[in-house]
Amino acid sequence: MPVITRRAALGGLAALGGLAALAATPARADAPLWPNIDLVDAAGVQFQVGASSAQLTVVHIWAHWCGPCLAELPGLANVAQRMGSRAHVLLMSHPQNWAADVAYAQRRGLPFRLATLAPGAAPWVRPAVFEEHDGRYAVPRTLLFRRGDQVAMGADARWDSPAAVARLAQLAG
Repeated sequence: MPVITRRAALGGLAALGGLAALAATPARADAPLWPNIDLVDAAGVQFQVGASSAQLTVVHIWAHWCGPCLAELPGLANVAQRMGSRAHVLLMSHPQNWAADVAYAQRRGLPFRLATLAPGAAPWVRPAVFEEHDGRYAVPRTLLFRRGDQVAMGADARWDSPAAVARLAQLAG
């Protein structure tokens, strides 16, 4: 199965809004990024995006304090409900926000699996996943994986619009 390397992921992020400084960094450029990053969920279970049995995995990088992130959640919940077992929606938090994001999601009864980087994740993973080129936390961002392979990336989307639902259904097969 092909994997997305750090170089490819950073190049894709650069096209969306600028990770040119990190994209030019040669260290560990060919190391797998997605779907092989070790994550941990709110129950303490360690897993990888590529291990999902769903046809389509939607990884929404978010924070409880991010208004645009929260605005996308109802649409993502609708997508999860409509797609059933063909799609799995995952909310991914920066480790710094993890406890507060989990508490927020639990208080609100959000119907998603929550995840963050597993302890000991490679040091280059954090900036590659969470930050813009100037070190700011870049949220919301959503990545789509079909059977483990990254197929799309988006930000500030209406995930339950007819066009988005049709595209997600097409990706899920």
